[in-house]
Amino acid sequence: MLAQDGGSNSEMVSLSDEVIAYEDTIRKYAKEYDIEDYVTLLQAIMMQESGGKGNDPMQASESGYNTKYPRVPNGITNPEYSIEVGTHTFSDCLKKAKVKNSSDTERIYLALQEYNYDSVYIEWAIRNFGGYSKYNA
Repeated sequence: MLAQDGGSNSEMVSLSDEVIAYEDTIRKYAKEYDIEDYVTLLQAIMMQESGGKGNDPMQASESGYNTKYPRVPNGITNPEYSIEVGTHTFSDCLKKAKVKNSSDTERIYLALQEYNYDSVYIEWAIRNFGGYSKYNA
C-alpha cells in the first residue's frame, strides 16, 4: 500500500499486480545502486508513473542515464532497462537531496520531486523556498 497525495486528500492505494511482478528486478537494481532500503519507494514511484504497465514502467526515457533509446516520453521499449535507468536516476536524486536514511521524509520529498522534474527541482526549491513544500512542488 502507498499513500497518494492528491492535494489535501491522501488515500491508500494498493500496488498493482504489474508493479508487484517487478519486485525482484527493482530489488536487483536497488542493490546495484546501493539503495536497497528504498525498494518500496521505487515500487511506489512505478505505481505513480505507470501502474507497472507498458515498456517504460519507470517513465525513465528522458533521464540522462538512458543511453540506449530515444530520450522522449516512452522512448524506452525494454521494461528491465526502464527499471535500471529509473533506479539509477532515483539513486542520484537521493544523493542530490542529501537523504540520510529511509526515514528522512523531508529530503525524500525533495528526491521524489527531483525524479519528476528531472534534475532542476532540488536546487530551485532550496534556493527559493528552503526545501520541499506542497506549494512549490
